[in-house]
Amino acid sequence: MNIEIKLSYPTHITTALTGSEKHEFNKAELIEMLKVRGYTNIEVKKLSDTRSNTLNRAAHLWYKQISSHCQNRGLTMDFLFQKPTEISITETMVKDFFRAVGKVKFGKESTKDLTNYEMCEVQKTCEQVFAERLDYTEEFPNKEALLLGKLKK
Repeated sequence: MNIEIKLSYPTHITTALTGSEKHEFNKAELIEMLKVRGYTNIEVKKLSDTRSNTLNRAAHLWYKQISSHCQNRGLTMDFLFQKPTEISITETMVKDFFRAVGKVKFGKESTKDLTNYEMCEVQKTCEQVFAERLDYTEEFPNKEALLLGKLKK
């Protein structure tokens, strides 16, 4: 179950996404636990388990960022798959790789069938592969990074 928590602590407001498909939570207990720790203005809401349009757009931006970096460095598919090919890494190829990881991990043919939790798990796996084989990581697009101006388009 995925939830969003918005709350205030004496000097700032925080938003956190948390949850797991394997764990349920008791909303009243969670709110009480946060109140005891000094948080105020607590809002807890269950998020849809299906992938949102925002997450979909973020994923496609991430594919584009990775492919642009690879193209700028002249990296080809042999760096990713360690096979002798000279094919430029494109956004479509990054998505195809992402889809393949989702199929292996969760048995789902399309990324549109992945839940938020599954999308995050697939992204983490892909990021590990990119870090190991391409010596490159790209922060997955998120609201905080956008607000801080960290995202490249």
